[in-house]
Amino acid sequence: MTANLNINYRSPIPLGSTVLIESTLDKEEGKKKFILCSVTSTDGSRLHTEATALFVSISVSHLLRG
Repeated sequence: MTANLNINYRSPIPLGSTVLIESTLDKEEGKKKFILCSVTSTDGSRLHTEATALFVSISVSHLLRG
């Protein structure tokens, strides 16, 4: 489940462009997973977007309880 999502748009992506999307597991703390992500030009010269996220693992039964 997404607990937090932060996106920073750094530069526009022209229509029809090819981009490189990279994501990395930054760290784990129990049920918490901290993720880093970036969207760059294919040659890496331009950063278009960067993001951080916190995901928390929960059981399916927790979701079904409502």
